[in-house]
Amino acid sequence: MATYYVDPSGGSDSNAGTSFGAAWATTQKAADTAVTGDVVRLCKTATETISAILDIDTNNGALNTRGIRFHSYSSDGSTKEAGYKIQASAAITAVIEFTNIDRTFWDGVIFDANDTATYVLYNHDGDGSENNAFENCIFEKATSHGWFHRSNNWFISNCEIRDNGGNGLDHKSANRGGIWMWATKVHHNTGHGWALDRTGAQINNCMFYRNGGSGVKQDSNSGNARVTSSTFYGNTDDGWTILDASNRNPVAIMNSTFVSNGGYGLRSQDTDRQSEIASHNHHYQNTSGATDVADSLGVDLITGDPSFTSTTDGSENFAPTASSALINAGPNGMTIGAVPLVSGGGGGGGGGMVGFGI
Repeated sequence: MATYYVDPSGGSDSNAGTSFGAAWATTQKAADTAVTGDVVRLCKTATETISAILDIDTNNGALNTRGIRFHSYSSDGSTKEAGYKIQASAAITAVIEFTNIDRTFWDGVIFDANDTATYVLYNHDGDGSENNAFENCIFEKATSHGWFHRSNNWFISNCEIRDNGGNGLDHKSANRGGIWMWATKVHHNTGHGWALDRTGAQINNCMFYRNGGSGVKQDSNSGNARVTSSTFYGNTDDGWTILDASNRNPVAIMNSTFVSNGGYGLRSQDTDRQSEIASHNHHYQNTSGATDVADSLGVDLITGDPSFTSTTDGSENFAPTASSALINAGPNGMTIGAVPLVSGGGGGGGGGMVGFGI
């Protein structure tokens, strides 16, 4: 196992890459060289500006290998520190593309399409990439979707997907598999926060807010979505939209809050095939009401003012204040919604997650 260094300010791709003083200049060189078990330290000396896609397509090994780890590091390469930025400088397809590669891990990286690249993350057509993971990363400013994704079993933890010109996340046709998302903010995207199609999703302690469509729009071809301890606020359309279920067991939603969405909090659209499981959810001041199908709301429905700390655009803080209807209202005294631990509040939402520390 080797450790490699990338220094976009003083490095050179002709260097050995094995120390900060002999660092490479580009993440592409690291991706083309590192093999399973290797670690790449991305050193914050400057923004890495790219005019071609960062293509992740070689060297990582099989699913049962350790994989390659890319971590954001301080400007001298000595300590982990989030904020290494890879920024597009041309109208390329995406900032980063995956083609038939498994088990890469990314920590603390900002992927910035810079309002020039079409997507931030692009998963190649017909691809079999699996078990790629992102933690403490940002995906922003694509002219279209933030993620345009196809493959199985990807993981997103404590990330932000924001300010994209299409949906925050979107799926290609014929997709199968699933995405696991924890403690992640999806916000201020022009389209839906997540257009969930042909895949399953596990969503825990996440926030979908101020997107131009629904927080999540679940297509009829998706199934096995599980949502716990999440917040859906101020989306232009519904908090969560479910299209015709087509007997696909579409969604279970628990311990989540739907507030001030422009449509319904939860729009089910199906009176005949109710396969949702809903419990301990909260609905408040959604323009069209809590739901279009009454029994979609499930049991232990909570209403009342959530009393968020701030809902001001640009400085949102959805932690409930002491007077909030969300405090201790969930199962086993949990606070409803995606929040850090709240002083005096009996514990946070999200199954103990306290994320959003980017």
